[in-house]
Amino acid sequence: MLRTGFVANVAMGLLFLPLLFGTEGGLSVENWHAPAITAVFFFLGQIFTILALRKGDVSVATPLMGSKVIFVAAISVIILPEPVPLAWWVAAMLAFWSVWLLRVGRTADRNRLFVSIALTLLSAASFAVCDVLMQRYGGEWGFRQFVPLVLGMVAVFSIGFMPFFRDPLPTISRAAWCWRTEALVICPARPPFVR
Repeated sequence: MLRTGFVANVAMGLLFLPLLFGTEGGLSVENWHAPAITAVFFFLGQIFTILALRKGDVSVATPLMGSKVIFVAAISVIILPEPVPLAWWVAAMLAFWSVWLLRVGRTADRNRLFVSIALTLLSAASFAVCDVLMQRYGGEWGFRQFVPLVLGMVAVFSIGFMPFFRDPLPTISRAAWCWRTEALVICPARPPFVR
């Protein structure tokens, strides 16, 4: 999971990087903390998700991730200048319960239940803060500056995953680098990091 997270984060950082070039007026340095804090919460969300799936029970963690919509509504009250409409609260509750109902009837590993709940709620809350910060500052900065900076910082933070890889990057099989759908398989001619 850590290698996949690292590769995905670096790929996103590199793919969005070209948007920074050609932005009108150059790169803004005012409120520089906004993309940095947003990136931190995105990265924390990833870490808590990985921990929830590794140390917790997937049958609990997966539906509980739906709690993010409730966190988004609650955190919006604190961070966003405008009030949260009642329709958002209703939609958040309906979305959460619809995801939770997918779990009904499944038994959970009681030994890992608390860990699953705690880590998943931390993950959902972290991603929710990231979403609300994107909404709060994305308009001020503009998409072409804000998102590449956030994803670039996340890519840099992902270097911290490397000491915890079970196997080195070059051991990722060539087949793992392929993108598959029902009708299409795309494989890079020479996957990165593969010897």
